[in-house]
Amino acid sequence: MTASRLLLAATLATTLAAGVPAEAAPDTAARQRLAKTLLTEWAAGDVVHVRALFSPRVQALILPAQLKAAWQQFEQRFGRFQAITGMRSGQGDDLIVTCRFENATQDLLVRFDRDGHVFAVQGAGPAATYAPPSYADPGSFTEREVVVGPLDLPGTITMPKGKGPFPALVLVHGSGPNDRDESIGPNKPFKDLAWGLASRGVAVLRYDKRTKARPAECVRLGDRFTVQEEVIEDARAAVRLLAHTPGVDATRVFLLGHSLGGYLAPRIAEGAPELAGLVIMAGPVRPFEDLLVDQARYLGQVDGMPRDVLDQQVRDIQRRATRVKAPDLSPLTASASLPLGIPAPYWLDLRQVHPPQTARALGKPILVLQGERDYQVTTADFELWKQGLEGASVASYRLYPALNHLFQPGTGLCKPAEYQVPGHVLPEVVTDVAGWIRGGDAR
Repeated sequence: MTASRLLLAATLATTLAAGVPAEAAPDTAARQRLAKTLLTEWAAGDVVHVRALFSPRVQALILPAQLKAAWQQFEQRFGRFQAITGMRSGQGDDLIVTCRFENATQDLLVRFDRDGHVFAVQGAGPAATYAPPSYADPGSFTEREVVVGPLDLPGTITMPKGKGPFPALVLVHGSGPNDRDESIGPNKPFKDLAWGLASRGVAVLRYDKRTKARPAECVRLGDRFTVQEEVIEDARAAVRLLAHTPGVDATRVFLLGHSLGGYLAPRIAEGAPELAGLVIMAGPVRPFEDLLVDQARYLGQVDGMPRDVLDQQVRDIQRRATRVKAPDLSPLTASASLPLGIPAPYWLDLRQVHPPQTARALGKPILVLQGERDYQVTTADFELWKQGLEGASVASYRLYPALNHLFQPGTGLCKPAEYQVPGHVLPEVVTDVAGWIRGGDAR
């Protein structure tokens, strides 16, 4: 998870922990004072105090270093903060705060829980205009809207022009309430993939994730919400839909999972016999609670956090991760004692996920892709895929030295602010995936 995933994009954790704001909340003037204090002190760099202004549950999700990185993402995109120029009411108890930055004016949505605490801050302005990558030819394909799964999630099928039937691919998102393009700042890696692959003769289905399109339904499930509801059920429905789409070769339907989607891809495939194979993009193998510890340590180090402060915060996350691994973890374990404040049933369900072992048992072709500069899912996981699939003739691997978690190129240590720099998925990645699906192999 990036800093923007943890805070600015209203993650699964805040969805589950905070729920839907209730009717009874502090008056508008009190919320306006809180929003003004939070944003001005955040801009001034007082992230320790800013963290204290969020709800107690959200404080358990974020580190001061992540708050600092999140604000840097705003300023990287819009220039230095100058002033708050206005406030107005949004939906429910939300406030829309207009902020003037050096290079632009941007609306920020400040969301409040039932107790009047801030539980999320996110950009409220229009989405950035998408500029297609050079490897996409919009004249070579068509797009049409579809609905996916039992909750009718909005989706798009990108279909190559010409004589089919075509091989096809379902895209499955990473953590957080992703849209169908897996938008992060100005970047849309799933749209890059869909347009690039369709330009090379591969039909692609992408859809808005349930936590994005139907958050109230997720909240309604409460502690019964697991990855089955978050990801798996809809991904399997998407596979069935694509396999029965005119123009698609039903014998050559594949699934690409990114990050959390890659972690769950083999489990998805267990209940999707239509699948011909899997593409894993930055899919972790290590338990998610361990990744959170490593990410916190990395972010603190690259941000220059004082060693004693970093050590204290890492110890807190490690303590929560240890609780996840405890033999006595049960559905009744308090979520406040667990990573990200996510309820115990979610973590108990993740205990049943064993990606390489499940993938090996499937006996289907698998392509594993990894960026070497990725700090969220690292080359350690890439090596665990290779170890777990050792000797499997159907497994192929590709490591890209310059790529981050979005499979975009860069240099030096990757920082969260990098995700706010406009870019595209590396052309070589699109070429490798298309070649593998169409019968070749990754180079």
